[in-house]
Amino acid sequence: MKKFGIVVVAVLFIALFAAVYFLTDSDGGGDTPAPPPNGVGTAPAGTDSGTNLVKTPDFAVPAGIQRPDSRGGNRADWEEEISEALANDQISNEEAVQRLLSLSYDTKVDDETRQEALEHSLNLTEDEAFAQVMPLFKNKNTPVDMLDGILSDLYNRGDRVKLEAVLEVARIDDHPMKEDALELLEFYVDENYGTDWNQWGAAVQSYLKENVDDIEAPEPVPAPAAGLVPAPAPAE
Repeated sequence: MKKFGIVVVAVLFIALFAAVYFLTDSDGGGDTPAPPPNGVGTAPAGTDSGTNLVKTPDFAVPAGIQRPDSRGGNRADWEEEISEALANDQISNEEAVQRLLSLSYDTKVDDETRQEALEHSLNLTEDEAFAQVMPLFKNKNTPVDMLDGILSDLYNRGDRVKLEAVLEVARIDDHPMKEDALELLEFYVDENYGTDWNQWGAAVQSYLKENVDDIEAPEPVPAPAAGLVPAPAPAE
C-alpha cells in the first residue's frame, strides 16, 4: 500500500509538471516567434507593404494629363473616350491630345487601346508639345509597339525634337529602342562615340547649330521705289 501511494504521488507530480510546461510554452514565454515559412504573411517584392498591392510602373505623367490610377471602366468605355476626344469640336486640339495621352499613360487600359490612343495623339501633337510624350518614350516598361510608334513618329519631326529625344533614350541601359536611337544619332552626326554621352551631346548640338535655325528671321521691309516718298503714318 505504501508503494502504491508513492507511485500515485509521482504520477500526479509528473502530470502537474507537464501542465505547467505546456501553459508556459503556449504563452510564448517571451521568445520571438519563428518567421512564417516561405515568406507567408510578408509583402512580395515590388509591392506596397501597407496595402499588399502590386505597384504599376511609375510614369512621370506631365501636368494636365489624368493620372494613370484615376480611371475605371472597360474597353468599350475607353474606345468611347477616344471617339469623344476626336469628334468633339467644343474642345481645343491641346485638350484632345491630353485626353488621348491620358489613355496611353494608363497601365490599366489594354495595350491595343493605349496604342490606338497614342497614334491619334501623335497625329495631333505639335513639335513644341512633344515633351508630354517623352515620359512614355523613355520608360522601359512601355509596350514595345508603342515605343516603336513613337520612334516612327519622330522620323517625321524636326531635327531638334527628333535628335534630342533619341539622345535621351540612347542613354538608357536596356531600353528596347536604345540601338535604334544610337543608329539614328550616328546617321546624323556621322560619328559613333560609344558611351561618351558628353561627346554625343556636343555632336548633336553642333549639328543643330549648323543645320537648324530655330529663330525665324523677320521679313525685310521693302524699300520705297526710287523717287517716291513713303506715305506718312496716320495721325493718332
